[in-house]
Amino acid sequence: MKSLFVWVLFTFSLPVFAKSSTSQDLLGKWQAIGYIYQGSFVQPKDPRLLLTFEFFADGSNVLFWQYKKEKTFCERRGRWTVVDGKLRDEVTWTNPKNDMDCGGDPDMQVGKINISPFWVEKKQLFVEIPLGQENLVYVWNRL
Repeated sequence: MKSLFVWVLFTFSLPVFAKSSTSQDLLGKWQAIGYIYQGSFVQPKDPRLLLTFEFFADGSNVLFWQYKKEKTFCERRGRWTVVDGKLRDEVTWTNPKNDMDCGGDPDMQVGKINISPFWVEKKQLFVEIPLGQENLVYVWNRL
């Protein structure tokens, strides 16, 4: 199975937006629809990819991805908070039935902490992630 890194070739170059969103804005389930790179929206290279992120009021979350019509998947759980307008997310568990390629994805490693600027606009979630000299901005639709 392809690693999420294939999908994460979402290399973007966007300024940090001065938008503010709250933890209440994150609650619910989101599906990734693409990313923004150098100011342009780009759809995933493989349209079969299903990537969801669900945030619960108790501070837990689930990140799940799978290619449609394939049985293999990657799933992990985490704990999240909003600190100074940034999403802090720590991986706390990975599914023992995950595809073996999942272990190469930092977002599927227990103990991994990400702190990312985010904002919610018109039923879309934007999460900015540094990648080298540029930033990735994942775009998610609320389900």
